[in-house]
Amino acid sequence: MPFTGVYPVKNINPRGKLYLHNSASGKIDNPVNLLEESIVRCSGRINRDELLKMDYFISILWSDRTNLLFDFFGYSLDDKQSPESNVGIRAFTIRDGIWATPDELTCGEGIILLGEEEKLRRKFMASKNLSYYLEMLLDTDYINKLLEFD
Repeated sequence: MPFTGVYPVKNINPRGKLYLHNSASGKIDNPVNLLEESIVRCSGRINRDELLKMDYFISILWSDRTNLLFDFFGYSLDDKQSPESNVGIRAFTIRDGIWATPDELTCGEGIILLGEEEKLRRKFMASKNLSYYLEMLLDTDYINKLLEFD
């Protein structure tokens, strides 16, 4: 199973979801705090004002054996009155708290995850709201089965 945890990130703006990839499991006690610190500091390729324009994000924490990295995808709804509408997506990598344009967008598991998340967003935001969507499906066993990683 590639994902060992999924956490809502709701105490900061933008809000989002953080997935913990098995390559980073056991390497950090509180991945949400690390991501929140990186969002607050915003050093490197992005500034705080740019982040605040995003409606939400999905991030994946992984490790290249020596460093922890975040793949960070910031989403902006095309039509804020119609939340199931299309979104614009910006991609960044966060390494040691520094935001950069990624050399690689993400891995194949990340692409599958993002596609399934987009399906869920369109389905559940049509009848609910962003908060509901961001706090649903936080069960990694279910997510891995949904993504056919069982």
